[in-house]
Amino acid sequence: MGLLKLFSSQILDKYVRQNFDYIAEYVRGDCFRKGNFAFREYTFGGTGYPKTTTVAHNLGFIPKDLIQLSATGGATLVWDYDSFDRTNLKVTVSAATTARVYVGRYEES
Repeated sequence: MGLLKLFSSQILDKYVRQNFDYIAEYVRGDCFRKGNFAFREYTFGGTGYPKTTTVAHNLGFIPKDLIQLSATGGATLVWDYDSFDRTNLKVTVSAATTARVYVGRYEES
């Protein structure tokens, strides 16, 4: 497992090494790989805020989960999860902004 395995092999305490290996195992099976998530960046410009709009996600399925990473300029975004469909996300934006999100659907295997 690359860097994590390299460092854990140098840890003398077996319990600390084992915990480090557990962390590496968790990272290998993290939620972004289980969830079919994709990174998207949306820019909302112009005037007339707040406004509700739709943006394409291009996933080919209905996403159930969205993790907003950032929104510039202090804008607030309210994502209408009930309106997500196979092609679009619906969002209400309080001001012009660029938003960065992970969108997808988390599923346990």
